[in-house]
Amino acid sequence: MRLHPEEDFTPRHVVSVSSAALAYARAFAEAIGSVRGGPHIVAFDWSTSTVIKGLGQPERDLGAGLMLGAYRRDEVPVEARRYADGFEFAVKIPTSIWSARSKKLIDRDDTLYFKLALR
Repeated sequence: MRLHPEEDFTPRHVVSVSSAALAYARAFAEAIGSVRGGPHIVAFDWSTSTVIKGLGQPERDLGAGLMLGAYRRDEVPVEARRYADGFEFAVKIPTSIWSARSKKLIDRDDTLYFKLALR
């Protein structure tokens, strides 16, 4: 299967992931029961726009950024699957986003709402 750069998963070795971000993703995978060949693969996923609204609260626009998601195993092309210390994951960031960055590192940043940054 050939990856489509703007819509599909990011090819391996384009974006690196810090150990802190990997630990965060692994904890998410454990919480949803998807480690070691589970039914889903955790992905670092780019959102072009995110709006949140709490009960009785006004909407808050967080803008674009990274978050964690999970995809059914059959939705993630083999070419996009990555492994670190026995943990399987994927990255889904459009080419237009990562190609505009001089550095391409996903890192944990506790000051952000979803705790992930592309630096």
